[in-house]
Amino acid sequence: MSNHHFLAFSLLLYVVAVTATSPNITVVLEQTPGLSTFNKLLSLTSVALDINGRSSLTILTVDDSVLDPVVKKLGSNTPVGLIGDILRYHILLQYLDISEMRTIANATGFLVTTLYQTTGRAAGMDGFLNMINKDGQIAFGLPVPGAPPNATLVKSVAKFPYNISIVQIDHVLIPLAVGNGGPDQVDMISILNKASKFNILVTLLKNTGIGAALVSNETGSGITILAPTDDAFNTLPNGDLAMLNDSQKASLLQYHVLSSYYTLGSLQTVPNPAITTLASGNNGKYTVSISSVNGIAVIDTTVDKANISNTLYDQPPVSIFEIDRVLLPPEIFPASSPSQLAPALAPTPASSSPSPFSVPAPLAASPAPELVPASVPSPSATLPAPLTATPNESPLAPLTPYGSDSESSPEIAPSPSMHANAASLLHFHLSFYIWVILTSAWRML
Repeated sequence: MSNHHFLAFSLLLYVVAVTATSPNITVVLEQTPGLSTFNKLLSLTSVALDINGRSSLTILTVDDSVLDPVVKKLGSNTPVGLIGDILRYHILLQYLDISEMRTIANATGFLVTTLYQTTGRAAGMDGFLNMINKDGQIAFGLPVPGAPPNATLVKSVAKFPYNISIVQIDHVLIPLAVGNGGPDQVDMISILNKASKFNILVTLLKNTGIGAALVSNETGSGITILAPTDDAFNTLPNGDLAMLNDSQKASLLQYHVLSSYYTLGSLQTVPNPAITTLASGNNGKYTVSISSVNGIAVIDTTVDKANISNTLYDQPPVSIFEIDRVLLPPEIFPASSPSQLAPALAPTPASSSPSPFSVPAPLAASPAPELVPASVPSPSATLPAPLTATPNESPLAPLTPYGSDSESSPEIAPSPSMHANAASLLHFHLSFYIWVILTSAWRML
């Protein structure tokens, strides 16, 4: 057999092999419980057709229990194209099974391109994801230097080497630009009041004005609030809070707010031992370290330690966690006994007429290590606004066509023959290519 014959025969075998192993994404997901909403949205937005027309992909799926509240919050007037772009952000343009993810990613991160980047609607690096490997645990986050991951890998769903790898993650990933038009900001005070055991914290947030100031920090890389319970405050020695001046109280409260959004899973695997807070400046002060002890996230200030005992709220870009002790910064409480305040921060003398408290502006966080590659610029867009469930809204409510000025439109339902037509068209093209190859091979004989 000549080289031409061998080349033609090899190409024929490759085409046949690709045809035989190319799965229909909706058919595969139909066989997996808990992914019905993700699957229906793929068809509704026609992203499924785009997936079936490509090869060498990784699909990051999300369970119905996580995706349904997001869809409900977006509401019935959300453009179909916007939903499609969120789904495209979950499709990586390379085949990666879990072992390959662990091989190419490290603790700093590895940038991967998503299908959203191909639309032309992704500004700058918005169409990329940062994939992080921390001690074998894979997580995904925004392509912002120093930003923590937003979602953690749960399991492998299915794989068709080297065509499509389907895995499941624990949070919805939303591109930066898409999040600019998201829902209203989180009412953190209401969330704390609803829990009925954060009365002291709520009072301090209101009296100092820090609660209102936190709203402006929901943008950028988000925030994580570590909320001490009333019992935690009551364990402090008598008079400790009363001894603090206004500036110290503000710093103490800001010390309980991390300057980035973290999920509980990412807190337990965060690579940076010194995590900045809203009280941090460029001098490296007012930081905490977080580790995992027997599956519990433990926060260490070097003066005391606190455990995260409950998740009160977790939707990008805000998370709120309950902790069992008040975090004491060494800048205010340098001694082992909390009652010994730093001399330089002694309470200011009481004046005859009280003056209104002025909340200091949040200080910028210290620079974080660059991502890989190091030349990646940090986008100026803000993180997505929080997504919470709205009662009585269907997860698959009618959606507005992309770019439509109308407030409502008829529900867009996929045709029952959509998948059959797509498959028929694909098979027609492949059959035509095979016929051309066979004809060329016959002429070479």
